[in-house]
Amino acid sequence: MSRSPTVRKLIATSRPAAQAAFFGLLVMILLIVSDELSRHFGLGESQRVVDDALGGIIAGLTSYFDARRRMRFVAERLNTVGLMNHHVRNALQVIRDAHYLQNKENVAAMIEDAVTRIDWALREVLPGGVSTYDERWKNGSAQGGV
Repeated sequence: MSRSPTVRKLIATSRPAAQAAFFGLLVMILLIVSDELSRHFGLGESQRVVDDALGGIIAGLTSYFDARRRMRFVAERLNTVGLMNHHVRNALQVIRDAHYLQNKENVAAMIEDAVTRIDWALREVLPGGVSTYDERWKNGSAQGGV
């Protein structure tokens, strides 16, 4: 059963919002418990303020490192999309323009090479095995893997 675009958008936006709300609630509870423990053990007002500030710094750093991890993940995925675009478009251009070639004997070999490149990209680039715009597929890695 397929979900409507509105439902998918709602799910996509509500999940991070729910995670953020849960994280904020968890930090609030921990800071309240920390403040009550500080009061119980007789810490002064200035010491409790420092304690709360350190709690906020820890929460901020946790949030920062999580956001940084997510940004790296997205950057890796965008790099993979760019690599796939590069390799597949180049191979498709050869296939598309093959009928313009004057030397018809090499057309089949060129199309086979382009198909091999697309196959290599699907096997190596898409799963994340390649992270740069290298040309390893020409050096025989397309035949037997990397």
